[in-house]
Amino acid sequence: MTIDLDSDAAETKIVRIIESDPVLGARLIAAANSAAFGVPGNRFVTLEAAVRRIGLRRSVQLALALLFGNAVNRRLSASLNEALWLHALTVATAAQEIARLKRLPEPGAAYFVGLMHDLGYMAMEFMRPGSLTEIGALMKHENIDWEQAEIRIFGAHQQLVAGTLLTQWAVPAELVDPIRRHHDLDLDADSIAAVLLGAEKMACCEDIVEILYAGLEHPLRPTALGRGEVEFFFDQQLEMNHDAVDRLIQRITEQVVGLREASQAMGAPH
Repeated sequence: MTIDLDSDAAETKIVRIIESDPVLGARLIAAANSAAFGVPGNRFVTLEAAVRRIGLRRSVQLALALLFGNAVNRRLSASLNEALWLHALTVATAAQEIARLKRLPEPGAAYFVGLMHDLGYMAMEFMRPGSLTEIGALMKHENIDWEQAEIRIFGAHQQLVAGTLLTQWAVPAELVDPIRRHHDLDLDADSIAAVLLGAEKMACCEDIVEILYAGLEHPLRPTALGRGEVEFFFDQQLEMNHDAVDRLIQRITEQVVGLREASQAMGAPH
């Protein structure tokens, strides 16, 4: 696959490629907000804005350098690496689609937050291989929830780990805070944090899991949710009805399947 950087579609294609990798997206937005590229008083919170600020060619150079240096996933099994990447992509797509249906102003920011939300799990697996499997086993053996198991196995909630990493990479606070706070009580229905929580639940909806994770080891499968539970959450917490859930399930599965196929066609390791 080749991209003509002078074509009208170049920016869209570059952003789509970068969007598929959590670490790459985080680093590129951080670069756009760095002293080298940043504009005093302005914050770049979407990949489109970051690419425009940095420039197409330099964005490609940065992306290639970051991909070359990203050896973390080589420590993971192929199936676990694919499942984590697929889950992040699904939550990101769900967050963007929820934001669009709710007519929020920055659906691109919702996508980025969704992509980054489980970065802590990647760090956990890097530092303690097998931790996700341990968490799932502990949940079943002691009948506790996922967050309780995280604390028992790792000593911290993964969203705090993700938030710490993103802060160290100088990602803007307005993108980091929803990741840290999305499990808080009494979230504003129109906040990015609430959208992220809804996206997590949508990604774990049994209708989506059955389509996207067929034949894969899904590290978050113990939290799979029934359709009714997802619909209840959307009605009560996000003020979205059952018809919206139907549309979301269709849009999310179609988009993620398409992105996964495109990634495979490009020879990506996911």
